[in-house]
Amino acid sequence: RVRPHQSMARAQMILAVALAVLAQLAGAVGVWTDAGSMPIISEQYTVTDHCVSTTQMIMVYASPSNGYPYTKEFTGGVWSTKGGAPLSVSAKAVSCAIDPATETIYYAYVSDGATPRFYMSYWTGSGWSTSTTSMDNIDSMKIVWNAADSTVYAIVGRDGTGSGKVILYKKVGSSWEMVGSSGAETNAISPLVSAVPGVYNNKPRVDFDSANNPWIAATVTSGGDQAMVRYFDGSSWDATSSIIASGYDSQVVVTSEDRVFHSCREDGQLYAVVRELVDGSWNAVGGTVTYGSGATTQETRLIAVGAVPVLVFGGSISPVIRAFALNLNSLTWVDLGGTGTSPRAMHSTAGHVEVAYDETSMHILFSGPALYPRWHYTVADCSSVGCDVSHSTCGLGDQCVCEAGWGGNTLCSAFSCDTPCDATHGVCTGPNTCSCDPGWTGDAVCSTFSCDVACDHGTCTGPEIG
Repeated sequence: RVRPHQSMARAQMILAVALAVLAQLAGAVGVWTDAGSMPIISEQYTVTDHCVSTTQMIMVYASPSNGYPYTKEFTGGVWSTKGGAPLSVSAKAVSCAIDPATETIYYAYVSDGATPRFYMSYWTGSGWSTSTTSMDNIDSMKIVWNAADSTVYAIVGRDGTGSGKVILYKKVGSSWEMVGSSGAETNAISPLVSAVPGVYNNKPRVDFDSANNPWIAATVTSGGDQAMVRYFDGSSWDATSSIIASGYDSQVVVTSEDRVFHSCREDGQLYAVVRELVDGSWNAVGGTVTYGSGATTQETRLIAVGAVPVLVFGGSISPVIRAFALNLNSLTWVDLGGTGTSPRAMHSTAGHVEVAYDETSMHILFSGPALYPRWHYTVADCSSVGCDVSHSTCGLGDQCVCEAGWGGNTLCSAFSCDTPCDATHGVCTGPNTCSCDPGWTGDAVCSTFSCDVACDHGTCTGPEIG
């Protein structure tokens, strides 16, 4: 896999690896359907999250009546309460994650009060088992399951009143360890992070690359709202082009091809900009993604479904949710509801949106004056596209996603060299195979000269061509 730090040429060739074809956007995308009768609960919900696996769909929320954290699950076409409140505390933030191997549900929440504290529960099969932590003064948080470590990570925004930081924790046994620190908070991520209770678009986010290195995104408030990304290389946090843009709703995802994308809403604008990290620089892809003419958007969410980035909007004036997938061939955004349509018409006031996905479906949870969990999207159907199934998979938006060395055309039926062969001294003759001219076999892409017969008492200073 290609790391996001590598050369521009290598990163550009990853585009060829993920070459895609869409069925003319004319209804070839998947189908959105409701889960149960809508809305699920006709109350004002703003503290919500949800998580899915191939067998479970879970929704967590703080009750508007008493603030306690509750859970619902979708089984047999019906949403039902799962257990009671794990703890009788008013929650200002909630999040959940599922271990896909054991189907264990983890439920994290932050108490509301003078000293907000982080708690986590897990479902035992018959009830909630809850543990407290020493993590206090938490304003916002998100938990994720990391399959590489078989454990839960928690990214938190801590005490944004003057010494706020974004901190990443890893659950190790019954303890939580700070990532990138020996334990001293002064070594945690800085600068200050906006983490005002109720401002959900500043909730920090985390994703992992194939080497299991975490990437985090947050909105910093130094000098106005600014979108930030940090990367942990296994020993220290690297400010990889740390401040990306003036804006908020800062999010980062890493695709299955190790491509790193970031999105944020620009300050004062009604659109989102998605950028890709290439050779140390953040380059905008696909242009601005606009929610709709004359509309505003309450929140956006960026996820990666396999190789494909997906951006979801939650509306606050125009009453719709919209979802877009990036066509990796044309680098344009495709409306997953079909041109000019949306997954679901919603109430015309405030909206908080969360997105989750499993191996076959994407799920959206929208909350505002009522709770509307989810629309189901059949991720991909390439049956009419004609992908070479020997060398590709079907990606979101009905596009062929090619294996390494098979990006020679949009159907993945022609080989390619992901790192280009030197145009003067080599030619691509097979999947990731360059055939070099004599005297130019010094590297795999024929760009370095060589002496095919080793020099005796000397140094090779040029190509041996005769």
